[in-house]
Amino acid sequence: MRETQQTPGLLLAHAVDLIKAFVPRLAAALALLSACETARPAGFPAPGALYGLSPAAAAGRLRPGEVLRYSFDPPLNIAPDLSLEFEYQPPVSAAGWKALLSLEDGFSGPWELPPEAWGLSPGGNRSYATPLLPGRLEGFSLAAGEGAEGELRITAIRLIPRRYGIDATSGRLRLTPFVYRDAGGRFTIELPEAYRFSRPPELILRDFGEAELDLGGRRYAYRPAQPGEERRIPPGLLRPEGALALYPSSFTALILSLPEAPPSAPGPAYYPPVPLDPGLIPGNPRESWRDGRVEVFLWDEFPGIIIFDTADYEVQNRLFKRLAFFAEKAGYRSRLVPDAELAGLHGWNAHDYNAGDLAAFFEAARQSGFPLLPEEAELRELLLACGVIRLAGGGITGGEGAALSLSRESPDYLRRRFLVHECYHGLYFMDRDFRDFAARRWEGLEDEARRFFRSYLDSQRYDQDYPYLAINEFMAYCLQQPAAQAGPYFGESLARQIYANSWRRAVLPPASLNPDGSRAWPSLGDAFSREARAFSEYVYRRWGFTAGSIGRFSPQEG
Repeated sequence: MRETQQTPGLLLAHAVDLIKAFVPRLAAALALLSACETARPAGFPAPGALYGLSPAAAAGRLRPGEVLRYSFDPPLNIAPDLSLEFEYQPPVSAAGWKALLSLEDGFSGPWELPPEAWGLSPGGNRSYATPLLPGRLEGFSLAAGEGAEGELRITAIRLIPRRYGIDATSGRLRLTPFVYRDAGGRFTIELPEAYRFSRPPELILRDFGEAELDLGGRRYAYRPAQPGEERRIPPGLLRPEGALALYPSSFTALILSLPEAPPSAPGPAYYPPVPLDPGLIPGNPRESWRDGRVEVFLWDEFPGIIIFDTADYEVQNRLFKRLAFFAEKAGYRSRLVPDAELAGLHGWNAHDYNAGDLAAFFEAARQSGFPLLPEEAELRELLLACGVIRLAGGGITGGEGAALSLSRESPDYLRRRFLVHECYHGLYFMDRDFRDFAARRWEGLEDEARRFFRSYLDSQRYDQDYPYLAINEFMAYCLQQPAAQAGPYFGESLARQIYANSWRRAVLPPASLNPDGSRAWPSLGDAFSREARAFSEYVYRRWGFTAGSIGRFSPQEG
């Protein structure tokens, strides 16, 4: 048997005892009322024409031991994905109170209006939104048990878009069924099939403290950027039956609802970008993509940074490969490479481009009449729509932002590393203070470490005559893994790649041997460990991030 306490509001699985207690009394009351009831307009706001079938019902005042009956005339026609929200003033003392709501929509079991809610609201009005099944709603009734004091007063009834969860941000505490809390403080939203949404919902988190979340079977640690912020988890990351929040330290809203329909606009099928924290991108299932080739996200905390997740390297290459040579590759910078020449060359497995380089690429193609691929033309239109590049004076100029990309073809461990690497490039493009800090670290780097890293970049065909690019890559390589892993990464993994090219070995300092006989270059490991720690401390002070992670959601193992 599931060991949970329901949130305020009766979940159907726990209603049996209450039903048994109320049915005899409700039947007797209805028999009495049927002979003498007189319909009166409800004295509170309601959808359609609502009538109370007694003076107490019309006034919306429910006392212990009473039943209030209501009728819609004409009945309401209920469309999919709607809820009936009851706003009410709870009794002064909630002790012993049970108020059951029964809808005349063909559903036999009652819902319980919650009189209390674990101190989430200091007082005032509450609301309870019951999901409605499509069809006709004839009316409803409210019944209160005996043995309590005071009264519950209905202040308004509304038809609203369906939602589930808890919301304490609107001046009143808003609650729904199908929300649970266990003894350890874990909140769960779990929906029976009949009451799920007609299309995938989103999850809204508002004013959360540090928490752990289970979204679609994937667990994430969440660290807020600042008090009062709101985060939206888009459809695709959630299971149809709901979402699970683990141990929030505090929150004011946990809401499952349908997202607003995106505005219609010309452009690719994957426009407009989906706002999302980058830490959630690797776990976003491809089945939820709007276009089978690629999905495009907007970093929700840094609007302007657009992140492309492609189905494979082929799709990524058709979008960005020519850009890679135009913006970064030695011997090709500022040149539009024809398809025939490009076919035998390797681009990157992940990409990053600032607004200026993107504008220069598309302006060069415009001026020369260079034939772009259809995917490159789509990219241009999306960047124009997002303001990353702009039309001005008959040409294309840089706007605000950056374009980043990774691919589903990369192994999971590399996708995570590429995502962190590319997102720090995005921040570098957007933030002058970050660029200045990186330049100071580069200038202060030991000569042997700088020679080594420049040789590595050269081996990857980065243009060495572009200092901005070298500093940008130095920063991102330092931050792409946890600072504790920087020593082995630079002092062993990358250094061994340089050692494998005999004509590059001269840039390496003296090596040592590990116990297994492999070579290591401890002075390089020490130098880059210091840099990684310095960068990690900087991004933590500035944004609350650390080396090896990015965004507010961090995937958890297990």
